Amino acid sequence: MLLFLTAIDPDQQTRNFTWYFTKLETCFDVLSELSATGNQLLRIELVDNDKHTILPIEIFDGLEFSTSIQALELEWKQILSYSSE
Repeated sequence: MLLFLTAIDPDQQTRNFTWYFTKLETCFDVLSELSATGNQLLRIELVDNDKHTILPIEIFDGLEFSTSIQALELEWKQILSYSSE
């Protein structure tokens, strides 16, 4: 997936970035870290399989996503394995 980002850095310079990510939670962690280190996120667009999604900037508040997403994934796997028994 590709991430297109526009942000204002701590020196008040507008920056445009493009990154390739293989995991969504890694992408979200990077965005949250950027926000935590004084960058103002202005626009975030995620492109995956030709689908464009504009992400809400306010959810990237400096807290990591990966731990919560992995815990949720584990819970769903447990629920799904329980229901198939």
